[in-house]
Amino acid sequence: MDSLTVSTIEEFEAQDHVEVSRYLMIPRMILRGEVVPTGVELGVGSYAKVAEVKCDGKLYASKEIHCWVQRLYAEEELAKMKDELLQECHFWSTLRHPNVVQFLGIYYPSSDESVLPVMVLEKMQESVTSLVDKHDNIPLLVKLSILYDVSLGLRYLHGHNPPIVHRDLSPNNILVTPHLEAKITDLGLDKALSAGGDSKATSGTAVFMPPEALDNKPVYGPPLDVFSFGGVILYMTSRQWPTLKLQSEIDSKQQKILSEVERRKEYIDMMSGSDVGLKPSVLSCLENDSRSRPTAAELSDKIKIMKEEYSKLTTRDGMDPISWLAEIEQPPQSQESIIPDLYSGSVYMKWQTGTRAPVTSGKYVAQAVALNGAVYVGGGGSKDDPHYRIDVFHPSVNKWGETILCPHRLFAITVHQGELTIAGGSTRDGFITNLVLVFQEGEWKKYAEMPTARTMATAVSHKSVLIVMGGNNGYSTLSATEVFDGTTSQWYKCDDLPRPLQFAESVIVGDKLYVLAGVTQTKELSTVVYKSSLGTLSSSHQLKWHHCIDSTRHAVSAVCVGDTYLLTVGGRGRYNTVTVLKSSKTDSSATWVSVGSLPVVQYHAAAVSIDKIIVIGGNDYDLNMTNTVSIGTFQQAS
Repeated sequence: MDSLTVSTIEEFEAQDHVEVSRYLMIPRMILRGEVVPTGVELGVGSYAKVAEVKCDGKLYASKEIHCWVQRLYAEEELAKMKDELLQECHFWSTLRHPNVVQFLGIYYPSSDESVLPVMVLEKMQESVTSLVDKHDNIPLLVKLSILYDVSLGLRYLHGHNPPIVHRDLSPNNILVTPHLEAKITDLGLDKALSAGGDSKATSGTAVFMPPEALDNKPVYGPPLDVFSFGGVILYMTSRQWPTLKLQSEIDSKQQKILSEVERRKEYIDMMSGSDVGLKPSVLSCLENDSRSRPTAAELSDKIKIMKEEYSKLTTRDGMDPISWLAEIEQPPQSQESIIPDLYSGSVYMKWQTGTRAPVTSGKYVAQAVALNGAVYVGGGGSKDDPHYRIDVFHPSVNKWGETILCPHRLFAITVHQGELTIAGGSTRDGFITNLVLVFQEGEWKKYAEMPTARTMATAVSHKSVLIVMGGNNGYSTLSATEVFDGTTSQWYKCDDLPRPLQFAESVIVGDKLYVLAGVTQTKELSTVVYKSSLGTLSSSHQLKWHHCIDSTRHAVSAVCVGDTYLLTVGGRGRYNTVTVLKSSKTDSSATWVSVGSLPVVQYHAAAVSIDKIIVIGGNDYDLNMTNTVSIGTFQQAS
């Protein structure tokens, strides 16, 4: 890795630029020594990745534009982007404010793939987006403290002559320290990234942008950031990333152009309780006329008064950031301690309806996995969508987020060694593939090649081992079971499934692997649950299958709950039953125990368990594909 060296700031500032080998110094560079990646990934965005680096014994954050993003531009465009980025970095390095992330320097990576420099920044804890996603009951004083910090950062930027306009203020570009001090980041990056393309291209995150910035002749001034600030307040109070209709989508019969406030009415109406005190600030920030919006100075003065008022309260809304951090940092209960005894017969499930899946015709025989608190759904299909995609659901805020495009469809999906993984599937040309891909740094990368090409398979991960079972090779349904050991990078052949199955469900509960449901070679739905111990899998790479029990009501969706229970959801024949398998020392005496019913019929749905049971899509009572999302929690009957 190229190094950054400078003896003193004064020595450096005496020079306009110092270029040595493949790295560039810029004014106020305060790093000395070698920049070394620690291997810790801090975040991946749509255009850049953030990683932890060490220099002179201290930890910083590095931000690098994705190589694949750089490849989208012609050489001349990329050169223009590089020049703009260097100018913005140069300017950012001159800024000093406690509520603006400190820019420390740049370096050029050793890889020849990257033309643009890597930025080195002050390391922060997380973004406001991440903070709000993880916590559903943030005290108002904590929100006010964060908003006050942001308003002070904007006040500083707008106070320059000429004013510094961020142009892309959003919850993603507001970071917090471990003590919840908020700072604005990514100054000028939107401007730099748009420099390589059409000069009329829209800048910023569109749903946080005012009308004057979305015009054919956009206007970028301090009121733009104030408008975005209003959107940030809405996000923190509604916990919903806004989705807004374009003016062109509004019914022409209305003969009316909606104001920006009216377009966001759904999210403004979500403000309740003490959050309503922020409503006047939101409404003033979202004014269509930029001249009617308050200044950052006026906002900071107003929020400061609110902050002082709420700091006097003894209620939860008056809890300061330090007290709240002490509360949320208490060790969480294990899932086992939260989930009641499902065998007792006194447990029922309480259901609520989640935000519908983004696919109009539903998700049919898709699979779902949980990773870092989010649910990833893919591998299925619908009447008019071949599903070369994975959709991401965030249960903590009941919303759908980004969509991950996939090169294949009808793949098996799992989480292997902490990474989203797909196995097999069908290509856009109709070929059955044997590739296993992992999603890293915003793109799919080859992980391994299966001995057997297959589609419609099922896969699970246990420690370092990936297990792929069943499926179809384009000619017949398969029973082949293969395991890949990540420590040896080798495939091993296991005992076949007792019968060929495609679209089967596989679930690990404790040290047992269960396979159930699926479609047989003769197109019949399997009604048998097979089981194998995983006790010696890591060393022997072998599975021994046993007939455990017949499935209840032709169940086709199953999840593991608390590493203790196998739970089935719904079934063929319009059943909405939810049952749990009560195992015993001998499979012959295993039984099913009912724990309630789904609120609606969802047959062939995707299901996953985090701290809740999430059931997505499938077929409804009339056998039509649905995009219904049901979210269930366990309740102990009184």
